[in-house]
Order: sequence, then structure tokens, then C-alpha cells
Amino acid sequence: MEKVITIDKKEKIEKYDIFDSYLLVNKNFSSFHKYGLSNNSCLELLNQIHKKNKKAYILIDRVYFNDDLKRLSRFINELEENSCDGYYFSDLGVYQLFNNLNLKHKLIYFSQTQIVSAMELESFLSLGIDSVYISKDLPLKSLENYQNNNKVGIVCFSYRNLFYSRRKLLSSYCEEYNLPKYYSKNKYLIREQKRQQKNIIFEDRNGTYIFTDYIENHLNELDKFISLNIKSILFDDNFVEEEIVYKVLDYLNNPNEKYILDSKEKDTYEE
Repeated sequence: MEKVITIDKKEKIEKYDIFDSYLLVNKNFSSFHKYGLSNNSCLELLNQIHKKNKKAYILIDRVYFNDDLKRLSRFINELEENSCDGYYFSDLGVYQLFNNLNLKHKLIYFSQTQIVSAMELESFLSLGIDSVYISKDLPLKSLENYQNNNKVGIVCFSYRNLFYSRRKLLSSYCEEYNLPKYYSKNKYLIREQKRQQKNIIFEDRNGTYIFTDYIENHLNELDKFISLNIKSILFDDNFVEEEIVYKVLDYLNNPNEKYILDSKEKDTYEE
């Protein structure tokens, strides 16, 4: 089972050497992350990662307009010249682009709120792509008799996205109530009127995002994932405090006992 970690800063490559593969967060063609890498940095890191005999993927999970796809196509050509191992995407326009380039076999479908049934999973796999990441809302029991788990990915550790809009909602809110302009790319907390928990809300040039109030952590399910023949699991440190990240790294180095969840972590597969 392949362990993949997101990389949004160059210096994290060595910090996360325990992982099998790296998912490079491209700031021009991806969303959801506070930090990201330039096109040139992605190309540079591809070669560095391959020298480690590890795989390098590119995160391109934005919602695209036609002009965006034209720029993405040019970038893909550069990445292919450097033997990129695959591409995590969510916009089906990207699928059509890669299909036209005869590269759909390198695509990994990655949408954090979709794929909630085995039937939906099978429909996406029928497109001829490499693999599909399932939502946390698809029960593991649904995979026990599934024949294509070697094409299934699971997010093992991250704050999970609940909402995404291309509208800049924080900016609109400040404008509506004549509030001082907030600082773009800062993390804020938001609470629904009838709920108690405060979720992370974040805005960048591509829109607004809301995340869970807890870190989804499935480290205690690693043996289950292996027995199900899951293809890959993803770790994402976006917004996660460094002390929790180091705790996870320590566990992965020596996973002999049960992982003790922090108060900010939750394993929904245990519920």
C-alpha cells in the first residue's frame, strides 16, 4: 500500500522522507491549500524526488474555465517531459483534456465530498483512469467484497473539505458590513447558527473553502486498509499543527501500538 504525503513547501521533502510518494501542491492549478509550489518548483522537485526512487504526483484539483485548461495543457507538456508519475484531479474538464492527450491512465480522481457509493466508484473507474479516492462517507464495509480495491485511494489524515465555492465569501462579508479587509490566505473559524462546532474557513484567489472542525485520522485502520488491498492512502498536513504532524510521523516510524487520538482528531471509521 502506497503512502502519499502532500508537499506545499520545498523543505518538506526531507522532513517527510518516510513516505513512498509525494503529492506536489501546485499553487496555479490546485485549491484548498494555504501554501503551494510554483510551476518551476514542481518541475525541480520532480527530478529531486525521482533521484530518491520515489513517485511524484501533481495536485491539479481546481475548478477550471477554458483559459485555465489551455494554460494547464502547456504545463502538462512540461511535466511529461520530466516524467511526472500522475495527476490528482477533480474537474471532469481535466479528464477530457488528458483523454485528448492520451494520458487519462495517469489520472487519479480526487474529490473530497464525492464517491459515496461503490456504484459511483465503479462509474469513475470505467473512465479508464488510474485510481479513485473515495469520500469518508463511503463505509469500509462496502469495499469488503469489491474487486477493484487496488484502484482505490483513501485520505488517511487531514482536515476534510466540506464546502467549496469560487465566490469570495469572506471578502463579500467584509464589504457588506463595512469591516476592515481581512488578510487573504489567513485561516478563520466559522460557526453555523444552530451548531456548536467552529469550522475552518479559508479564502484565496480561487474561492472560499470550509473544512471540518476536526482532523480525520485513520491510522488505526492501516491493517484494515492492507487487508482490503487498498492502493494508496493520503496524508495532508494543511492547517495541521506541527506537534500533531510529528506525532503522526513518530507513529508511522513505529506503529506497534494503537494510535492515541488527540482531542482535535477523529476516526470516523470507528463510529
